[in-house]
Amino acid sequence: MNNSYYRQKNQALLTACLNHTEDQTSEVQVLELLHAALSKSVKGQSTRPSPPLYTWLAAEDLGGDQAWIPLLAVASACFYAAADLYDDIQDRDHQQPVIAASSPAQAINIANLLLMASQRALPALPLPPETRLQLLDLFTTTGQTMSLGQFFDIHSTNLNTLDIPPEQIIPRKAGAEF
Repeated sequence: MNNSYYRQKNQALLTACLNHTEDQTSEVQVLELLHAALSKSVKGQSTRPSPPLYTWLAAEDLGGDQAWIPLLAVASACFYAAADLYDDIQDRDHQQPVIAASSPAQAINIANLLLMASQRALPALPLPPETRLQLLDLFTTTGQTMSLGQFFDIHSTNLNTLDIPPEQIIPRKAGAEF
């Protein structure tokens, strides 16, 4: 999937999720950084499928009216890209596209926008209210688990000691929940 196809396919959904301001210049800059974060995380550098693809495939297996699948995939992509970007910021990965194009401080803002876009998309899903609440709970619990894993990873790295065995940290790291 090339970058322009990805942008064209998801632009309307991202715009709906973010509810942009009237400042067109800033909006374009923010969208460029959002696309950079999503492109890196969604396409990734590994050979395994990305989390949004897993979301899409799992949702298709449920059958029925599937008009909501793209919005759930965008919510998943935004959530995963935010977690991935936070990890890159914490690891001081200056080759990360958003950090390279702006700064670590702006990358935090972009990660926050991605996270909020994910949270905004979930209640908009045309699913029963109890299902939307379950998804919100799943995303929240996943975020808490990943944050705790990141905390232990950074704590162990900074102290140069492993108070907690790696096999307990790795499953909690950003992206591991997907």
